[in-house]
Amino acid sequence: MTTTMKIGVIAIQGDVEEHAIALEKTLAERQDKKGEVVKIKHRGIVGSCDAIVIPAGW
Repeated sequence: MTTTMKIGVIAIQGDVEEHAIALEKTLAERQDKKGEVVKIKHRGIVGSCDAIVIPAGW
């Protein structure tokens, strides 16, 4: 069975691009999961996501 996920990365601060790339690579490696990674800049997208990542930078 294939499951589609929508993963949101809060795109306000931190290593947004690095997190998005890592998530996309992970999704590509998994055969049982398909999905998309979206960068969240507006709160309207949050409710449509299955998971949220809040990046932090050093």
